[in-house]
Amino acid sequence: MERCKDSLYMGTQPQGYLLCNSLKKICQRYEDKLRFVTLCDPHKHIPIYSAYTFKKSDGEKRVDFLWMFEPQVCGKTAVLEDYADVAQYERGHLKLDEHQANPLDKASTYTLTNVVPQICEFNIGPWAEHEDLITKRLNNY
Repeated sequence: MERCKDSLYMGTQPQGYLLCNSLKKICQRYEDKLRFVTLCDPHKHIPIYSAYTFKKSDGEKRVDFLWMFEPQVCGKTAVLEDYADVAQYERGHLKLDEHQANPLDKASTYTLTNVVPQICEFNIGPWAEHEDLITKRLNNY
């Protein structure tokens, strides 16, 4: 995790999680560059958190990227089929693509270790409004 500390606030992992040997810390890379860090539970196939640095952006989502698999937990993470034929749920980002300015940083968010299932109406309604508010506030700093 030492090599991922630049993605963490003051280089410190979030506290309060019951850390056990089954959780996997991942330095998420894209095109050979560290982009963010994720803690995931490979047995439940879900991320616990993704930590990253906000970068002032236009706030636009880039949904034209292909979804990627994280090779560090290959076979132990969600797969695209988990979201197929499930009209009620969709992929909700933990590290938001609209919190990044660089197109490659945006692209790096489209990994299945960076998403959790969210009810569609919540993801495009109240949660989207919350994300937009946070983006606007952070862009002001």
